[in-house]
Amino acid sequence: VKFELKALGQFETNELINHRLRVAGYTGEKPPFSPDALQQIYTLSKGAPRLILQIADNALMVGMNKGAKMIDGYLTSESAENYCGGLVA
Repeated sequence: VKFELKALGQFETNELINHRLRVAGYTGEKPPFSPDALQQIYTLSKGAPRLILQIADNALMVGMNKGAKMIDGYLTSESAENYCGGLVA
């Protein structure tokens, strides 16, 4: 069986990230990603679901290591550039 997922839009990208945070147990009032970080994830991933999640996960890990209280667009770009194995162009 073969199934191809189509690229997600900006809203769907945000919803996917928020869904995964909830499934992982995140119960905070504010999401850890700023609006510019969500835009950056969408732009870098071009809506590809697997890449969306990889970039978001890497940004969270980098943010944790840096002690960031919020994942912003700059941190997202930096983590994608350094940790996504060249998948992001």
